[in-house]
Amino acid sequence: MEQARSIRFTVPGSNGSPSVEIQAVEAAGGKIDFTVTVLQTASTTADLRGLFFDLADATKLTGLSFSQSGNKVSDFDTVDVIQLKNGANMNGAASPFDVGFEFGTAGIAKDDIKTASFTLDNAAHNLTLDDIAHTQFGLRLTSIGSPTDTKRSEKDGAKLVATSHAAPHAFDDAMQIFEDGASGLGDARSSAQGVKLLVLANDSDADAADVLKIVEVENGAHGTVKIVDGPDADNLPGDALEYTPVTDYAGSDSFNYRISDGKGGFDTAKVSLNITPVADKPEMQIQVLDAADAVNQVRVLVTATQGDNDGSEYLTALTAGALPAGVSISPASVPVQGQPGQIQQEFMITLPADGNVNYSQLFSADSREVANGDTETATASLPIQQFHKLNEMDAALKVDDASLWANGNDPQADINGPFVGIELGPDLDLYAWPLYYSATAQVKTGLQSFIDIQGGTLDAQLTYDVTAESVMNKTTDTLKLTTTATLSGGSFSSQGPGGSMGLDWVFGYELGLKVGLDFDTPDIDLIPTVDFIDMGIKDTWTLVNLFDLAKGDPSISLDLLNGTSGLMQWADVSMNGAFNANTQTIKGTGSANFLSMQSDLDAALFSAVLGFGLSPFDIPVVVYDGIDLDIEPETPDIAGFLSLFDMDLNAALGLQQQLELSAKTLTGKVVFENGAALPITFGDELLIQNAAATYDALAQGGNGNGIVEYKIVLDGVATLHNKTDLSYDRGFSLDLFKIDLDVDLEYGVDSYNGPVEYTVFHTDDQTVSLIGVADETTDLTLGSWGSGQLSTEP
Repeated sequence: MEQARSIRFTVPGSNGSPSVEIQAVEAAGGKIDFTVTVLQTASTTADLRGLFFDLADATKLTGLSFSQSGNKVSDFDTVDVIQLKNGANMNGAASPFDVGFEFGTAGIAKDDIKTASFTLDNAAHNLTLDDIAHTQFGLRLTSIGSPTDTKRSEKDGAKLVATSHAAPHAFDDAMQIFEDGASGLGDARSSAQGVKLLVLANDSDADAADVLKIVEVENGAHGTVKIVDGPDADNLPGDALEYTPVTDYAGSDSFNYRISDGKGGFDTAKVSLNITPVADKPEMQIQVLDAADAVNQVRVLVTATQGDNDGSEYLTALTAGALPAGVSISPASVPVQGQPGQIQQEFMITLPADGNVNYSQLFSADSREVANGDTETATASLPIQQFHKLNEMDAALKVDDASLWANGNDPQADINGPFVGIELGPDLDLYAWPLYYSATAQVKTGLQSFIDIQGGTLDAQLTYDVTAESVMNKTTDTLKLTTTATLSGGSFSSQGPGGSMGLDWVFGYELGLKVGLDFDTPDIDLIPTVDFIDMGIKDTWTLVNLFDLAKGDPSISLDLLNGTSGLMQWADVSMNGAFNANTQTIKGTGSANFLSMQSDLDAALFSAVLGFGLSPFDIPVVVYDGIDLDIEPETPDIAGFLSLFDMDLNAALGLQQQLELSAKTLTGKVVFENGAALPITFGDELLIQNAAATYDALAQGGNGNGIVEYKIVLDGVATLHNKTDLSYDRGFSLDLFKIDLDVDLEYGVDSYNGPVEYTVFHTDDQTVSLIGVADETTDLTLGSWGSGQLSTEP
């Protein structure tokens, strides 16, 4: 950049002469360098013969001198100069001048000067452009003509006069700004910004109408400079500078700028800057550390670094911000020693174990400027999110059409039942002197059966109370999943087994009865015994195939002998089982008879022997009012029977089944949204690191919504205990001398109305026998159960 102050102006030509340009430049040592140039055109030129001008300050004429390189100046004079040698004069064109120069010789034979330069000086060496501002300049031209004419006449000349204008004056500036172009202390910048400098404010121009503009600028050693628009109304660059320091630089800088008055005047000045340091905000980084911490813990590494590139700052503090209720952090702050440029600290944030947390954890660091103590604080935040969710569900594990038998095999076929019936032989002797009674009963009657049992199914359900409790730490991408499954109920219904049975009736008897008088005593045999009743009957074994019956066949009513009846049907032991919360089992019991028989034995016997169904041992008793006991002669007063011998038999063949269902094993798994599955153990915690990254990310097959979604799937095995038995139930009752009367008597005001029963002898017996069909335990695989889609967020 040109540093010197200068002025350039044109003296207009006249009478066909070319114009002349004069340039004056302030030189070192209080001198002025002049350059005078004929502004030749294509058609006009001239020979430069003289230059005349005034000085604004006449005192500076003292010791006025010049120097030149070359010999174009042929004469020089000062004070009232109007004419020099060989026609170099301004006679008639202007008043005498303070300074005059002659260039070359007359005519163009020896020289034809178009430009001339020289340096003007004085004794005080204090010349400036202000000395020639607004002063008169005169120029002598000769040999005016075409540039191609080598014989132009010396007489063709011109005398030109003009007044110079003033050169602008640029003054040095000393300014103070803040580091990075900040507006002041406390205005920390991460990068430098430009500062507008109004350097024209102290610059001037003696020509009041001139508008100064900045036309050239240099960069500083520690910043860049550009010409911009200032606070004027033209919105055009040129009246201000914008200085942008190097980021984080503080100290001194300088640069030069050059101004113009728009009329050929120029000047250059220096701007000296003092850049005050401003503390930068520290640079902060928060890193969530990848470690197998508890789900409610967030371990972070916080790094704070002073942010000034020139290293002129140090850190004074690193602290953690406020915490919401239930959250703790360790440590809360970091002790700082010395003047570190960086601090690293590991913090442990502990959240409520099963709580919802959503906040931003703040950390702050302070950085101080060494030079002036200016301090800046930077903050950084880490989003902390933890979601707790409890899902409660009812899970039903079912099995349909499961076999009742171990390994699905039916029980042993063709189960032969033993003889089921009555085989009695009681002998009875009674003596009530002189009456005696003797009875003998040998009876064998009953059933012989065979049974084939097949099939039988079970529909069962076990119900569980299932919970899936999730704690999702989104900050660390850690999921804790806790599941429980408690058996809460269940039921079953069974379809009893089918098959077939066959039945034979076995019958045989021998009966005897004696009633008489015996007058003997234990010591004396008086007379022989007199039997007034002595009777007996007998039949050998009879085996009769009664029926064959299968499941689904209609029931069959039996009427074998008069007084003997029964019912034959398939024993359906289908049942429903109920849950017992105390034993945690489901139990059910079913029983039914294949065959049930009842027999009035004495009536049946006489029906077979005598052909009628009345027993001779049953004697009717009817007493009318012939004794005049009441006033109703047509109505019996006593009616009923005297049974000398009454024997009843019963027998039944049935099936008994007891089923007990209990849970054996329960296994589970969690199936994530991308199809991946993990086994779960109920009651234990499943801790999953990188949960969303593994199961929710699009790249892993998830839906990428940032929420971990999953299902709980259960599989179970139950244990079925089946105890199945054939039951044989038989019994009898025997009555001797049994009176069964209905009495209706009146004795004046006294009366009795009601039954009268009396038995001399009674005996009975009932026996139940069981034959085992099955007593076994088998495992049943239950169907899977799956929950709906569950989410780790509310």
